Amino acid sequence: MRAVRIDRFGEPARPFGGEILVRVVASAIIALAWCAGILIVAYAFAMNTYRRKISSAEGLKTNGESDDDTRDPRGGS
Repeated sequence: MRAVRIDRFGEPARPFGGEILVRVVASAIIALAWCAGILIVAYAFAMNTYRRKISSAEGLKTNGESDDDTRDPRGGS
């Protein structure tokens, strides 16, 4: 692989021409990808747990109770 001299780069591209900066940017991108992956796995796990809790809570209702029960709790109609 042939090295390219930084002085041949255009002014806007010169800061990105150094080997160290490229490694730092690549490492940052890899770290962000790991964080995103961990976040996606945690979200999936949390949603799965939440759905299990909700479905088990709905199964615990007794005596014909439901979420849309609009009866007057004082016994009136």
